[in-house]
Amino acid sequence: MKKVIKTPSSRFWVDPDRARDMMSRMEKDPGALSGMLPERQRMYKTLFKKYQKVRRQRPEITRIEAVTAAIYSGAPEFFITPSTARTLLYL
Repeated sequence: MKKVIKTPSSRFWVDPDRARDMMSRMEKDPGALSGMLPERQRMYKTLFKKYQKVRRQRPEITRIEAVTAAIYSGAPEFFITPSTARTLLYL
């Protein structure tokens, strides 16, 4: 399971509206992720970097378009724990 969850994914597995809200919160408050599980924090931090890059490259697009582009640009891993992966596998 550890090897599988660390392989690249075709996208970030988060709803674009939720991601947009999180990107907005992170822009306003760098501590917005406190209290979140470590895997989720890492996912949002990685997504935020991609989102910022999209915003710099394409300033004319809306926030949701930038977030969606970042989400579908691919993720370096699945950002879940081995136990969560195991649970998903056996549902």
